[in-house]
Amino acid sequence: MSCDFAAQRILILIEPAACDAGTLGCVLGRIPAAFRQAQVAVLILGGTGDAEPLPQVEGLQITKLRAAAPQGSGGLQKLGYQYALDAGFDLVVRLRAENEAPENLPQWLEPFFDGRGLDALVEARMGGWLPGSVRTVSTRALRRIPFERNANDAGFDADLVLQLRLAGLPIQYLPAMRHPPLSFKAMLGLLRTMLRAKGHECNLVYERKFDVSPVELTYDLKLGFASSHTFALESVSEGACVLDIGCGQGFVAEEMAKKARRVVGLDQYARESSEFANVEFKQWNLDAGEFPLDVAQFDQIFLLDVIEHLKEPEAFMEKLRAAAALKRPEIILTTGNVAFAVTRLMLLLGRFDYGSKGILDRTHTRLFTLGSLRELFEQTGYEILEQRGIPAPFPKALGDNALGRGLVWLNQVLIQVSCGLFSYQIFIRARALPTTAHLLAESLGRSVTSGCEPPLRAPR
Repeated sequence: MSCDFAAQRILILIEPAACDAGTLGCVLGRIPAAFRQAQVAVLILGGTGDAEPLPQVEGLQITKLRAAAPQGSGGLQKLGYQYALDAGFDLVVRLRAENEAPENLPQWLEPFFDGRGLDALVEARMGGWLPGSVRTVSTRALRRIPFERNANDAGFDADLVLQLRLAGLPIQYLPAMRHPPLSFKAMLGLLRTMLRAKGHECNLVYERKFDVSPVELTYDLKLGFASSHTFALESVSEGACVLDIGCGQGFVAEEMAKKARRVVGLDQYARESSEFANVEFKQWNLDAGEFPLDVAQFDQIFLLDVIEHLKEPEAFMEKLRAAAALKRPEIILTTGNVAFAVTRLMLLLGRFDYGSKGILDRTHTRLFTLGSLRELFEQTGYEILEQRGIPAPFPKALGDNALGRGLVWLNQVLIQVSCGLFSYQIFIRARALPTTAHLLAESLGRSVTSGCEPPLRAPR
């Protein structure tokens, strides 16, 4: 054994199948001598009423955990993993002794000592097509995974493997090993779990135990195909003064700066500065009070995937009109279409599940159709210049390949058939109409603010 355990603490987790008195002593005695040191401990998962004395094995720190309440196999694994976290271990390796040899422990740990930063060693089932079971896992990964939400029965393993995959953690698969055949009921349960995980990944359903990705403060750029970002950038006027409300980390704002004279981004998560000399960011909570700048100085105002996050969209649009209508800027807005065909189908099947992204993003407070969004604009004092549908971002979900682009093309064709049914998102270009106060000011001959300020600072 070439691995040096001095730098990592290892917990050997022995599961219930090995806990009968006749088997346990033999299993513990066959653990290689390299593991009999201070950095390695053994935790035996037992039942609530198991009170047999522990075998004594020289050099091994052995603890037996008796559950305070009856637990399934998954529930016991949860206790073992939580024990490892609380006790400060670095790696947990599982040993099911009824069909496994403790002599294999070195090969189940060596991959974690080669500098690759591996987080899990997983047994393959059917070539990796079906989730197998986790053999060794780092506590670093366990801190990222909400394993407490997993099934308390044998389905725990599948949940854990799928969580590791969705979190994008580095996994190595063991060659196919002998697994007991799955019953028809177990196979159906496994397939259902896999479908729920895939549905969560595609934002069709929300499954809390698979919500393992970090919270996104912004969205990825959707460029190179028909999308909300592509349509928005095509709408930027050359040399315009642009305000990007809800700019996130400012990636779209910086793309706008390639055509616009000046771009200002507003968002509570906006970063402090940009490499572009004509881009400025300001931090501002969109549900807060007055705008932190003079909105009337801008030629175009963009609200890309923003309005669905606001507490009171109508009040916000009226406030924006009052602040900007003296200049009559162009408003470009995109949002999801809750009447999209997939959402309708899910509702027909009795499902209305919020997810981590997409139309039913769980951070959305309001949902719109083409009709309701048009009414919002008309009722808050805007003239709609253009309204069109946006296809689903298939290249983001399926990869930027022939399939993804082909589906975008097909979606665009279907939008021409029924915009309300097949539009994934809605694109609106409108103009703020002057308020009565603005009209009176103009009638009395007062000047109208025009033009935009020069860049805020010199190029770097």
